Amino acid sequence: MSFLDSLGRVADRLLPVEASRVSMDTGTQELLDYYASIQGHTADWIFAPIRSSAQDVGRSLRRIRGNARELTRDNPYAHHYRGLVSDNVIGPDGMSYRAQVRDASGKLSRDVNRTLEDTWNRWAEDRRAATVDHSGGWPDMERLLVDNMVTDGEGVLRHYPGFRNAYGYAVQVLDPDQLDDSLMEPLGNGLEGTDGREVRFGVEIDEWGAPDAYWLYPNHPSESGGRTRRLRIPAAQISLHYVRHRAGQPRGLSWFQPILADMKMLGGYQEAELVAARTAAAKMGFFTRDPEAVTAPDTYRGRAPAMKMSAKPGQIHTLPLGYKFEGWDPTHPNTAYSAFVKGNLRSIAAGLRVGYNTLAQDLEGVNFSSLRQGNLQERDVWRVLQGLTRRTVHHDVHRYFVRQGILSGALGELPTRRAADYMARKFIPRGWAWVDPLKEGKADAEAVHNFFDSRTAIVARRTGRQFEDVVEELREEKELIEAAGLTIEPPTTGGVNDGANEATDDENANGDAGGAGGADGGSGSGDRGGDGAPAGATSSLNGTGRTTRRF
Repeated sequence: MSFLDSLGRVADRLLPVEASRVSMDTGTQELLDYYASIQGHTADWIFAPIRSSAQDVGRSLRRIRGNARELTRDNPYAHHYRGLVSDNVIGPDGMSYRAQVRDASGKLSRDVNRTLEDTWNRWAEDRRAATVDHSGGWPDMERLLVDNMVTDGEGVLRHYPGFRNAYGYAVQVLDPDQLDDSLMEPLGNGLEGTDGREVRFGVEIDEWGAPDAYWLYPNHPSESGGRTRRLRIPAAQISLHYVRHRAGQPRGLSWFQPILADMKMLGGYQEAELVAARTAAAKMGFFTRDPEAVTAPDTYRGRAPAMKMSAKPGQIHTLPLGYKFEGWDPTHPNTAYSAFVKGNLRSIAAGLRVGYNTLAQDLEGVNFSSLRQGNLQERDVWRVLQGLTRRTVHHDVHRYFVRQGILSGALGELPTRRAADYMARKFIPRGWAWVDPLKEGKADAEAVHNFFDSRTAIVARRTGRQFEDVVEELREEKELIEAAGLTIEPPTTGGVNDGANEATDDENANGDAGGAGGADGGSGSGDRGGDGAPAGATSSLNGTGRTTRRF
């Protein structure tokens, strides 16, 4: 057996069939690389060195962050996307807190939970209590953290237990630049305070790679004296909020990293096209002089006068002898401009994991089905980010809030003084209304009727509110209506047909209701109900003798 035959047999055992082929020259099997690993003049871009996640981040962290900040300042699409993320992940009022403390019987302790929630809401809404610098309430800090995570790649939140306020606790959002990414110390170093632990990009880690402390500048490093000293802050007092894409990734990269170059180039192209279009709209031209033509004598020191012309509506100029006007009419924007921009924005939207129509605010040609599918995909992304934010930030904040609230007395008299007894909680993020609310409402009602879903889950999913709050509002409404001597008639039952029959059924219902109103009120037609009621209204006497009108 030849050496090549032996090599072929070994390859058969070690490699999949797709990674080998039979040579036409020798008849033996040759080893093949996967196409993604081939190097050559047509695939030079494929080759990249193998580096750890820390090495990849360290080589690009500052440059990408600076470029991303410039992009969000100057590019309308980037600016819109950053707001889009915080709008959908946090919402207008932040995540809603619901305490879940239970008593000895296993039931929710209503009084204790109400105390925790009321105290939390007062703390969160008071900017002088929630933040050390009084820069905003807790919902404002939630949005700022998410904004920083999108642009800078990470949000940094510092906790201040024992702070001088009524709750004994406050927070501060720090600029990610304050976390010294230039500080790199190997294991066994002599840096004071580390006990020889490794420091990666300002993050001191233990033998398992878990953060043990963070090395921060007191102020921004670009300010005067900003780099004169560092502070070693225990990891328990810092919440570093970022998305990890690789194991062992020590710091976060801007979400604009995959599309920075594309978005920058597209912005430059749009600017050039806009300038060209403005130039074309001006209809400029040039004056040319025929050297053979007879011209008027030059009167300005023996030189020809400079020719200028201002264009006004209805104005006609007479040119001097020997001159003629040649117009310059660039054709911009060209017919391919819209399709070119749209194609590039689709690629950028894919890199940001958002729909093109959402990113570009372009609903031209969108139908119901495509809009629905796009919204579903986007909402899955928002829910993932909501869960990450709850686990990374909100649970840390809640833990400090309860402990310091007990110590400071802000939570009042609780059954026990053990903070662990009050850690059960839920943070309910914002929800979204459906594209077709009528169909969604009917589907939710069927789901509750068939025990497929609960009212609590439906209210949280659709509105981001708490079911208990909805029940309380309904109870207050009922008492208010009864105190006014009014009654509420249940809506008429009956399905609403879909498709083409829906409009016809509505028209028929209006006509029938008008006739009924006429019979009830003495006169009526298909257009008006009795007592002058609008079309589709019925009038009747309820049990109290009052006239009840249902629309």
